[in-house]
Amino acid sequence: MEVVLSAKGLTIGYSNKKEGTLEVQRGLNLELRAGELTSLMGQNGVGKSTLIRCLAGFSDPLKGEVLVHGKPIGKLSEREISKLVSVVLTENISQIGLSVYELVSTGRYPYTGFFAKLSAEDHAKVEESLQAVGMSSFADRMLNELSDGERQKVMVAKALAQETPIVILDEPTAFLDLPSRIELMNLLHQLASEHEKAVLLSTHDLEQALRFSDTIWLIDGEKSFECGSPEDLLLQGKLKAFFGRDGIIFDNHSGTFRTENPFSREIELIGDGLIRHWVANALYRNGFTPSMEQNLPLCIEICSGFPTEFILSKPNAVSVKMGSVASLMRELRAS
Repeated sequence: MEVVLSAKGLTIGYSNKKEGTLEVQRGLNLELRAGELTSLMGQNGVGKSTLIRCLAGFSDPLKGEVLVHGKPIGKLSEREISKLVSVVLTENISQIGLSVYELVSTGRYPYTGFFAKLSAEDHAKVEESLQAVGMSSFADRMLNELSDGERQKVMVAKALAQETPIVILDEPTAFLDLPSRIELMNLLHQLASEHEKAVLLSTHDLEQALRFSDTIWLIDGEKSFECGSPEDLLLQGKLKAFFGRDGIIFDNHSGTFRTENPFSREIELIGDGLIRHWVANALYRNGFTPSMEQNLPLCIEICSGFPTEFILSKPNAVSVKMGSVASLMRELRAS
């Protein structure tokens, strides 16, 4: 895939009246490729929004430079940049007195000018963009009549109407419910692959980033930077190292977090597949560590057949058969 945006030796920061210039990240070397979705991750305050503003041409780096198609972005005019990079920020657009169609039409301004009328070609591009995000039937609706998820789709349509090779979004899923987050991330990945866009977004949602990203950028407060595919970062142990905290463990097998209990008791868990996965989930939550080791004092056997039953064996006690994970956990907590 073609590299459409790159940076070498990029140092970013901002000015503060009391402390002068504050450096938040240094020496960043990065690339955005056409047809790929890249997720930028890191804690609050490490410079994600500052980096996004710098890559979009809104602010200058302290050192290094950003190149778009090999040209320094700092030497391009605002109009030239607006034909190369479209940006969706975390702003409340619900109070803007525009219809969906009118807002998406503003994506054509780099080509028409602010006051010019849209041509037939411009209208076709607006309609095509609305169709791409599934919002054609909402064209005449006012923005304040939409849900948060619908408004985000409209902003993506505006970015599409702008016809830029690069689309940058600052936490687009921040205020969305879970189904809307999944829907938007899937939409952005499809737009990247089907329209050959380089899509960059910042997010705190690791689960969705692992599912939909082609590349993940990790930045932290120690000014370190890691990048790679989700799978490579996971297999190299970099996700576990990056997200690990005292008492919190990143599970490489499930791609999720769980809490660490220093007083956890091992329990033999016999079985496999989906049922084993969710029984293990319940065990971790209740202070037990599932194990393949045999002859442990506690043992759960997952019986074959339907409905599923479980046999719990405890020291000096008769084995008990139960028909639900809930009853199994209650029995373990009582032991």
